[in-house]
Amino acid sequence: MVVTVDPWREPPERLAALATQWRLPDRVYLLSGSIDSVAAVLERFRVHTIRDTLTGEVTHSSLAQVAGAGGRIQFLVNSTSPALTDALRRAARAD
Repeated sequence: MVVTVDPWREPPERLAALATQWRLPDRVYLLSGSIDSVAAVLERFRVHTIRDTLTGEVTHSSLAQVAGAGGRIQFLVNSTSPALTDALRRAARAD
């Protein structure tokens, strides 16, 4: 699963297009929701973000946590690495 860190600009209605744009593997789901619900999920996984209220830009760590069944973290991968796609595929197969 991939959880947006920017629910302001990545609301649920944009997720299908983003999943295609980001070339997410099959069975990897992109999640968004209300600002409060996304903030709660990010807090649960200790993902820290900073949002510039003037530009809307969200800054976050480049470390991606790849969760599998039950939300258990299976991989920690640099989010700019080609290995991220492989980790997402492997986590989706394990579910």
